[in-house]
Amino acid sequence: MPLYQLTVIARAGSSAADIHALLSKLNQLVLDQSGVVAGVSNWGVQKLAYRMKAHQEFHTQGRFMQLKFVVSPAVLKELERNMKLDERVLRFMTIKERNTSFMTVGGYDPDHLNTSVQKLISARLQDGAIPSDYFNYGSDAGYADLGFNGDKNPPAPNP
Repeated sequence: MPLYQLTVIARAGSSAADIHALLSKLNQLVLDQSGVVAGVSNWGVQKLAYRMKAHQEFHTQGRFMQLKFVVSPAVLKELERNMKLDERVLRFMTIKERNTSFMTVGGYDPDHLNTSVQKLISARLQDGAIPSDYFNYGSDAGYADLGFNGDKNPPAPNP
C-alpha cells in the first residue's frame, strides 16, 4: 500500500471541536480499512492566495492541515468522496509519495507494523492524546511557523 499525503483547507471559522471531529473522522476511515495514519499536522489559519468559493460562500482565510497515511487506493476514493461532501472542507489535495511503500515505513514487517501502530493510534484517540492547544497553533501568529514542527524559530539553512 502506498503512502499518501493529504493537504486540507478547512473553514477558518471552524471551532476546535469541529476540526477535531473532522480529523477524527478521517483517521477513523483510514483505520477502519486496515490503514495506518503516519502523521497529522495543523498549520493554523492562513490567508488564502485568492478568494475561494466553496459551499455557496466566499472565503479569504482557511485552516491548513496535513495528514500522511498508508491506505489502499480503493479506500482513498472513499476518503476523497467524504471530503467532497463535508461542509467544513474548502479544498483538499492528495499526493502519492514516490518510491514509498508500506515496507519502507520504519523498515518493519508490514503485518507487525499494521497491528501495532493501529493499536497505538486507537489507544491515543481514546485517551484524547491531542493537546488542548494543538488546534490553536499558529492561528494568530502569522505564517512564520509553517512546517517547523512547533519550533517558532526555524533552523538556519545549511550553506
